[in-house]
Amino acid sequence: MLESGKTLVCAAGGRLSVWDVSSGKQRHLLRLTGIAFDHLVFLPDSRTVAAGNGNGVVQLYDALEGKLLTDASQPTAAVRRIATCADGRTLAVVHDDYRLRFWDRSRGEATGTLGDLSSLSSLAFAPIPIHDRPALLLSKGRVTVIDVPAGKPLLEYGREIANVGRIFKCACLSPDGDAVAAVCDDGLLYLWDRATGKITANIKNAWSPSSLDFSADGKTLAMGTTNGDVVLFDRAAAKEAWRTRVETPVYFTDIRVRFIAGGRLIAAEGGNIKLALLESDTGKISYLAPLLDQPGDHFAFSPDGRMIASNDPYLSAKGIVRIYERVTGKTRLELKGHRAQVYAVAFSPDGDELLSGGSDTTVLAWDMTGRVRFGKEDWDDKELAIMAKELGQADAAKAYQSILRLALSGRSAAALRPHIVRLDAKRFRAIIARLADDEEMERQRAEAELIELGAVVLPALEAAEKERYPSAEGAERARDIAKRIRAGHKAPPTAARLQMLRAIEALERDGSAAAHALLRDLAAGMPEIEATREAADALTRLEKRRPRGFPVTKK
Repeated sequence: MLESGKTLVCAAGGRLSVWDVSSGKQRHLLRLTGIAFDHLVFLPDSRTVAAGNGNGVVQLYDALEGKLLTDASQPTAAVRRIATCADGRTLAVVHDDYRLRFWDRSRGEATGTLGDLSSLSSLAFAPIPIHDRPALLLSKGRVTVIDVPAGKPLLEYGREIANVGRIFKCACLSPDGDAVAAVCDDGLLYLWDRATGKITANIKNAWSPSSLDFSADGKTLAMGTTNGDVVLFDRAAAKEAWRTRVETPVYFTDIRVRFIAGGRLIAAEGGNIKLALLESDTGKISYLAPLLDQPGDHFAFSPDGRMIASNDPYLSAKGIVRIYERVTGKTRLELKGHRAQVYAVAFSPDGDELLSGGSDTTVLAWDMTGRVRFGKEDWDDKELAIMAKELGQADAAKAYQSILRLALSGRSAAALRPHIVRLDAKRFRAIIARLADDEEMERQRAEAELIELGAVVLPALEAAEKERYPSAEGAERARDIAKRIRAGHKAPPTAARLQMLRAIEALERDGSAAAHALLRDLAAGMPEIEATREAADALTRLEKRRPRGFPVTKK
């Protein structure tokens, strides 16, 4: 999925489909080579898609125009993995013959080959050039940085450890490219200075690794294991921060982990759980895939972390892709276009497209911006005010349509401002005052809001109990709520929380000067508050977003 989460791309056999997530309408249907394509990778330009198939062919497509650009490889053993360097000029393709081939995108020619990859466990391009050249990090018993154009080793890490019979099972590079991390079968997580190759830390209790990922700030590493655990390591303290069991496997299973939602969540995929989301600061499970309406077995996260695209275990045979809202687990959209089971989904880096692919040998491209469905429709202020109120309702699909309309209007800030209140200590006290309201429904709403706010509201609750505020009965309720928060109790998302989170999404999609101003106001709130962090993340993504340079036209 693309960075703004607006377009989804799926691979289905020998066809490629691009979908408009807002409308559920197919934008393009690309016919490939007639054999199933089950590997999809967006290149950094957020427009070009690399699709690999069982014949070993990798083809490049323009997802927006629906055109074949070139074959990036020739028929050989089946494609197993595809990676692309930061500038999108070079592809690394792993095949079933245990060889890795490098391809120059512009020429469609091989530039190098590596063999003997039967034990390959990690493959990733360096986020920055090394020695002024694109480089690839490999873990196949040893940890090596490869000169991509030449296909030759540049640097090797942990040689003295590997020389005594130890094996490194997975590795990754820090986002700034300055550090290399890898897990060894001796139960240690090693960290090296990338330039010098010197060990900077080793962390204990890194047993049974199956995947490894750095957080965006490089301060922590998440590890998935073969025994069903997700582990977080603190890089500066060089120790385990927490460990959470997400499943108890009957057999060994690979848990794949990655940071999402600005690093606040860790997605864990694989095994019987299919998908679990964990809070990165505490290790608590946010939810498991069974809490989704109809969880599938292939997932893709939108770059902003707000949506999950998945095939449907019951509907994917009918060619349907579901788009879920992460915070509720409810369906936002069903994408209908494939004629057989869906095997792969991928968001483009800017979130504007989604690709889907499956056994009908079709890849479909979907527009996620809403422009295809809504075009240049105009809404008056009264209609926009109604949409703003709809953001708090339980119907995720209807609320999503309102998000898109508000964003496309360019006037979301004016419509949403009356419904957005920056939370602070004064606001907490006002919510606590409602615990003594005459209406039971209002008391229940205040209780749910306070539980939802979590530990940040504990000082205000303790003060209310001590002061017997707003009444003796209200103070008792405050004490009970504080006890439940300490015990880790979570309530379902309230209408107020949903309205706030969806409003921030609409403002980010809008991107106007007024929307920026309102997001800055929200980002200035208490840093512990979810809405403050969401607004700050939205502003960061808006700053990084580049003009795409190719308009989306309404069909």
